[in-house]
Amino acid sequence: MLFSDAAIWLVLLLAVLLLLHRVLRQIILRRPVTPPRNVITVCCPGGGVFFWWQIGAMRELLTLYELPPERVVLSGASAGALAVVLAQCDVDPDEAHKSADRLAEEAGCFSNPFGLCGVWGRLVYAWLDALLPEDAAAHCTGRCRVVVTRCTPLPQAVGISAFGRRAELIEALMASTHLPFFMDGHPLSRHVPRATDGGLLAWLGLASELETLCASAADRAQAVSISHKHDEAFRTACRAHGWSALSLRGTEEFCGFGAAWVQREARRGAEGLLAPLAPYRRPRGRSPSYTPGRSAAAAPAAAPADKLQRSPSPQPTSQAPRRAKSAQRSARAHRSPSRRPG
Repeated sequence: MLFSDAAIWLVLLLAVLLLLHRVLRQIILRRPVTPPRNVITVCCPGGGVFFWWQIGAMRELLTLYELPPERVVLSGASAGALAVVLAQCDVDPDEAHKSADRLAEEAGCFSNPFGLCGVWGRLVYAWLDALLPEDAAAHCTGRCRVVVTRCTPLPQAVGISAFGRRAELIEALMASTHLPFFMDGHPLSRHVPRATDGGLLAWLGLASELETLCASAADRAQAVSISHKHDEAFRTACRAHGWSALSLRGTEEFCGFGAAWVQREARRGAEGLLAPLAPYRRPRGRSPSYTPGRSAAAAPAAAPADKLQRSPSPQPTSQAPRRAKSAQRSARAHRSPSRRPG
């Protein structure tokens, strides 16, 4: 009798939770109806260390396509926001990977399974501070949309696309990648008030990835999703090598798979997942960067071609070598003023 009563109460509790989940989802997704803006949104959802696949894909995308900022928005949440911004700033994935490895090794993350817990925040801040060029804010304002989850009064996805200075861009990225408690022991980001990880609503099932990353329902009609989930070759490799979203080793291989996926989809034209971007394909756009199973370091001869075929917008010179010595200081202690999401 006691068992049957407990089972009935458990079923009732689950029913109530499902109802609350559905009601909360409807409230969160209740947005003003806006007319179509004729804007294409390139969406990069979060994916843990699959960020390395995304940055390979995004760099290849910006190589093969001439994407006008007034017509194409690059939107990212969580690790996807990092991929969008680093690709837009033309940060070298090989340099980014070396910098990440160096910071993680110094923090003892590889020797301790829980080594990232509580210190991940300062490592990410130091990493971004070392990699992003001084004019990163100018390159990303109006072009990149960094999505955070604002938690009050009700959880909702908010996009930040205006960055007055480089520090504001880093703060937005820190908020978008803020895993509650894991980053620095705090439930919410200290960089953007009342905000946390940009992929939280999608992870909880309260919104889809496109609902989170697109500014309006009208924009979802022309959204382009850049996700490792679409890449069957990479998924097969993950199963073969045991790679997962928590893998700390082997991630240097991911960039090549992301670039190869973009090449394949671009060749498919109107039938591919990049079809909305077809009008912006460069006449002689050809990948100079990666092949599957190889890291960026394995193709040094391709670097000059990459710079020749990149977007005609001003190209920032990588600041990583010059800023490498400041990375450790930033990792040990960083203080940045809070700002509100726009």
